[in-house]
Amino acid sequence: MDDFRIIATIGVFHVPKGASAPVCFPDGEEPVEILSALESMVNEEVEAVIHYLPDPSSPLPGMGSCLAGRAHCAMGHRENPDWMLHYHQTGKLVQEGLAWFINDERVPLGQLPGHKARFIMSTTKNITIEGVPERETSKEDSVEHILGEAAELEELLKELRSVILEGG
Repeated sequence: MDDFRIIATIGVFHVPKGASAPVCFPDGEEPVEILSALESMVNEEVEAVIHYLPDPSSPLPGMGSCLAGRAHCAMGHRENPDWMLHYHQTGKLVQEGLAWFINDERVPLGQLPGHKARFIMSTTKNITIEGVPERETSKEDSVEHILGEAAELEELLKELRSVILEGG
């Protein structure tokens, strides 16, 4: 495909029964299926940023991003409660079985369930915006014109001062 595509979602991630990839459940919005977005970008150059969303005021592990709790977190928050997922990769997105890779690095989909996180992925094609009008310039925008107006204002201020001083 030649068009630009992007998925950007924030919410709590779960793998619903029968699903093969996490689904994001944003607050008050429809669920976002990560798998369909990945499939639309397979074999293309992409950039991905995936990370947990901390809430420092929360006592939960993962700096508040882990909703599974220490006892049930598959990501090791029991042993390392301050660990945070941060993944940033640019390259070709490929699928091998149920796993997804950018270059040779696995996309950490398995680390999302049970956590509040942000998932952003886009194709990296250059975007051309067409139909944007050129900014019109006029004589009034020129530096010479603006300096001339400033000189006129300065002269007017001098005249006002002299009137005030003579009247006072």
